[in-house]
Amino acid sequence: MLRHLVVLALLALPPAVHAAPRASRAVRSQSFDWDDNAVSMTTKVYVKSRIGEPELALSMRQWHGVQKLLGKPGPYEHRYLDRDPKTGGFRDMVDVAGGPNLFLRDLRRTIEGSEAWRGPAWKLLVDQLSTPAGARRPSIITAREHTPETMHAGLKFLRSRGLIKFVPPKANLYGVNLLGITVDGEPLVGETPARKLRVQKSVLDGLQKSAQRNFGQRQMWHFSDDDFANYTATKEGLADEVSTGRWPNVDIVLHFTGLRGPRPPEVVALDRPAL
Repeated sequence: MLRHLVVLALLALPPAVHAAPRASRAVRSQSFDWDDNAVSMTTKVYVKSRIGEPELALSMRQWHGVQKLLGKPGPYEHRYLDRDPKTGGFRDMVDVAGGPNLFLRDLRRTIEGSEAWRGPAWKLLVDQLSTPAGARRPSIITAREHTPETMHAGLKFLRSRGLIKFVPPKANLYGVNLLGITVDGEPLVGETPARKLRVQKSVLDGLQKSAQRNFGQRQMWHFSDDDFANYTATKEGLADEVSTGRWPNVDIVLHFTGLRGPRPPEVVALDRPAL
């Protein structure tokens, strides 16, 4: 069962609001979707035409609105998404052997080209990376198809610019659509929401083990995502597990940060069953 805490204006979120009950006494870890949540990247999604029209280059926010309209009556009836990693719609979010680091390239362009690049969860990321101990705990769980090494280079660039103080470990960086990616020794399969949920469960399993090793020390985990489908899959998938008593020592707080979603941004905590 979900307890709805509050619908918030995202840019005004004080740290205390993010805490689940007793989170002030808990060790805090956070996981972040990247695009339009942590950083509003300049990366484009490309949509092709079946009738010879020019290719469209869409921002991530534009893509969220267009993707459900592809192939349906209207202005995008003849548009489609090419899945080829080299020539397709997500070609700027894929690692290509021997090619440039596209994540670092676009992150550099983003930071240097606009003042409005900070996403709604940016301040939370900065805060989590403000100490060496804090920087060991966050994770990035993104639909991109980058290796941990690729994303790590981008985060080191942010540190070199003084925008963050410390960089999380490579093991905490998940491009969930990366070809061949595994979690806990098993391949990730399915669409992006299911892949993200599988990573999240693994992260929570690790936090629960940490709590047990430290004599019941509570853990607080906060996840933020601007994509409503991903957020909903997380909320429903984790709530089912929490209702059965999984992760009893972890307070779970979920944060929908989408500014153009079907509902306003919200923060919810997942209730554990009564003892």
